[in-house]
Amino acid sequence: MKKKFFVIILFLFTISCGFSPIYNASDLKDVNINVAKYSGDKDLNKLFSFNLKKYNKPEIENIFNLNISTNYSKIVLSKNKSGSPENYNLILSVKFEVSKQKFNKLITFNETIELKNNDNKYEENTYERIVKENFTRNAIQKLILELRQIKNDI
Repeated sequence: MKKKFFVIILFLFTISCGFSPIYNASDLKDVNINVAKYSGDKDLNKLFSFNLKKYNKPEIENIFNLNISTNYSKIVLSKNKSGSPENYNLILSVKFEVSKQKFNKLITFNETIELKNNDNKYEENTYERIVKENFTRNAIQKLILELRQIKNDI
């Protein structure tokens, strides 16, 4: 009972204090993000395409055009005595070429993650997929912040 009461009180204080999330994309409700071209890693491009769909609003004329270039590489850092890889470096990068009317800007995000070889290849591939998904979400959040700044500057 105390726990429910505490949650209700916390909820009421949060609503009444004017709280609003930092990463709220409400500034971009009147913006259409149009991706003209994808190049690079197919998996990353599919993730970017899926996550950017909610910002594609054809009825809005305030358009940001994007060209997205992705790169993903898995580099062997060390091998054991038998020659099997022990440690990897996952390198993910994305370049957004943003254009709006006469404005052009290149935005780049990179991430490097060190990964130990796992005997269970399914778990290793699942972990790599999760890393790609997280990278995509983080890059889109950063892109939205950049677009918000560009929109305010223009």
